Amino acid sequence: MFTNKARLLKETQAVIDARISELMTKPYDQIRSLLTSPENRKVKVLDKSLDFGVWAQEHNSDRIAVIVEARRNFILGVSKVVANGFYKSRDGTAIPFELKDLWSHGY
Repeated sequence: MFTNKARLLKETQAVIDARISELMTKPYDQIRSLLTSPENRKVKVLDKSLDFGVWAQEHNSDRIAVIVEARRNFILGVSKVVANGFYKSRDGTAIPFELKDLWSHGY
């Protein structure tokens, strides 16, 4: 049986995973647009309001890191973040992040 926090975490991760799956199929040039125009919106998960964002960082001329995150803000600037990502190469290859990749992007 899941607690409410565990259920929220599981559902949030599912929303992130679904967005990543969708983005991984996009062409490299479309992914590049995230470098200058990141996505930011509010999402409701289990009646909780989360800030949902997608942003990208260029690693070299042939590879972009894409990060999808959900942030739940609390009082006094404290927040809880769930994130994941992938690398997209110019040749169309998409490689999911490993844990070390999240660390190298500040998570």
